[in-house]
Amino acid sequence: MKIRIACCDDEKEQLQQYKKLFANFEVRYEVDLEVEYFLNGEFLLERFQREKYPFDLVFLDMEMPHMSGLEVAREIRRSGGGDVLILFLTSFPEYMQESFDVRAFQYMIKPVALEEFERKLKSAMEYLARDEKNIIVLKTESEDIILRTEEIYYFEKEKSARRFQVHLENETLSARGNMNDLEEQLKEMHFIRTHRSLLVNMKHIKRIRKSEMVLSNEEIIPVSRRKELEIKQQFMKYAILERGK
Repeated sequence: MKIRIACCDDEKEQLQQYKKLFANFEVRYEVDLEVEYFLNGEFLLERFQREKYPFDLVFLDMEMPHMSGLEVAREIRRSGGGDVLILFLTSFPEYMQESFDVRAFQYMIKPVALEEFERKLKSAMEYLARDEKNIIVLKTESEDIILRTEEIYYFEKEKSARRFQVHLENETLSARGNMNDLEEQLKEMHFIRTHRSLLVNMKHIKRIRKSEMVLSNEEIIPVSRRKELEIKQQFMKYAILERGK
């Protein structure tokens, strides 16, 4: 499994240091990394505008002139990089609270120590390896389609008991099946029943408020009041165990 990585820092000396860390990691763990380096966020964003999924993982400096790492991350999420893992590099850990809004995977304090770098990179690779296996086959009127679960924002029950809608980033599909069966099939893939007619991908939950949740595309989804506490607990467990510490 080749991991495509972007490393963005406005200091050339830092980029040289990261190059050494990545090269050592490849040799030590016998893995294949495809790393591109960027001196500012604007160049990085150009790649996301040209390609839908250019990178699996982004190492992103938070403190950069012209456009901060947090601003770059917001634009990445808006421009089709909803699923890329973002690992922030910062000299000021107090900024990390702000990173929750862009669903940061992890962060590292600069200067980056070798042990921490290797631990966080291994954690990201393990996460990506698990995520790659998450695919689902859905039956539409004309064909069977294969989707990665990370592409799916949520499922919505149609009036017919045997049909549901599949909400993706830029389109909605209609498929055949039962929501209860679907929930059982996806229970190990981070989907949660937020309402009788809705099954939501926790990967795309941005925040949970009273009686509703906000997804990464800013869409608002209703939450059953009866299940509100259970949903919050499950989402916190997912955020801690699956997103890394």
